[in-house]
Amino acid sequence: MKRRTTLRATLTGLLLAAALAAPGTASSHGDWGHIHVTGWAIENLPPGPLRSFFSEPAVFNAALYGAAFPDSGYWVDTGPTREYAEYAHWEPFIESFIQLIRSEHPPGFWSPEERKLVAFMMGCAAHGLQDEIFDSTFLFQVAEHDGKGQSEADGGTDFLLIDEGHQRFLPERFLPMDTLLRLYAERPEAITQETILSGVDTQESTYVNDGLGLQIARSLAPASRDLIPWTAQHYLDPEVPGILYTEITPTMQYLQAVWDRLHGRWKSGRDPVVHVFPDDGRALRSASAGTVDGWVTMILGKGIAIDSAAGTLLGAHGTTVDARFTGTRWGHPFPRVVRFQPSVDLEPGRRYTAVLHAGAEMIDRGGTTGPHRATVRAACDDRAHGCPGGRSSEGPKIDGSARHAAQRRCVARSPGGARCPGPVPLR
Repeated sequence: MKRRTTLRATLTGLLLAAALAAPGTASSHGDWGHIHVTGWAIENLPPGPLRSFFSEPAVFNAALYGAAFPDSGYWVDTGPTREYAEYAHWEPFIESFIQLIRSEHPPGFWSPEERKLVAFMMGCAAHGLQDEIFDSTFLFQVAEHDGKGQSEADGGTDFLLIDEGHQRFLPERFLPMDTLLRLYAERPEAITQETILSGVDTQESTYVNDGLGLQIARSLAPASRDLIPWTAQHYLDPEVPGILYTEITPTMQYLQAVWDRLHGRWKSGRDPVVHVFPDDGRALRSASAGTVDGWVTMILGKGIAIDSAAGTLLGAHGTTVDARFTGTRWGHPFPRVVRFQPSVDLEPGRRYTAVLHAGAEMIDRGGTTGPHRATVRAACDDRAHGCPGGRSSEGPKIDGSARHAAQRRCVARSPGGARCPGPVPLR
């Protein structure tokens, strides 16, 4: 018995080190974070066809499993597994997936298996968007406030999420293997069924489970609090763009855009922007140049060719403010995130307008036909007046209310034991 305990402790330490050291360029916050932000986003969808679509437990489960899938290849981290993981993060994968579904599974006639396929794709889409948001905004906050980076923040936010009692979802495997192999057929690396299974098997046995995975997260949470104390205080802060909590609303809106893309009715050319940071009546957190708190960030419902896009930050009376316009942090040619980064200090309390100009080419070769404008206010100081105060509306909920009480009780009673019930229907 002592030998088994020692082996478990040794294995846990090695797995933790691997999880912290090998996230890679597209991997951002951890597996549990993606599962939960996606689940919270679905739960907070307004009444309508998309919310009704996710009301079936098996469909909801497929979306949560899809939200975990893109990082599964990093757990093995060979050339082929890394290839399938990396590709699953980006808009070309999602656009190909959407077009395959549209051509072979006409909307309105989906069988139960087809509905799960659609939900799995939407979970993958949610994961990739969340990574772009987190990497392009919050990781800069981590660097500014904690002096740390991705290797500390990716796992750290995951460990804190679990240790602080937010774990509610544990998806069961749904893997549309035939479809995935077709989507990966043209990739540079040879990706086989065995390649994908090696990734998902390791992810599930190591971390996305109700035993060792939760133990790993809880055991590392105290060290993460010491290593990234500001992050530990703010990873669910509704005032900070890009953290887990503030990913919920843009994920909701992106899922709606993907849903509309599936049905051929999303007016992407007219207005591709689905969310803007700062959001909900808030001001920028800073008026100073050189800090992420002074950036304006737009979230798109479909990837754009960044080389074809242009953006301008305007001040009072339409004057141009010196600012850098850029896409996602990792430079992918079809980002879903664009940023306006002022190079000069802004005037506290003043309004500014970020403009994404018409003429950007989109992932489906369409183009934007009209500019999108977002008006924001620079952070106030003691001399400025008339700045907005706090939220203008109630934010998304993450506690799950009574619907998931049974799941929460199961987790509390037996963190390493019996299987807990899966997601229940949305009402």
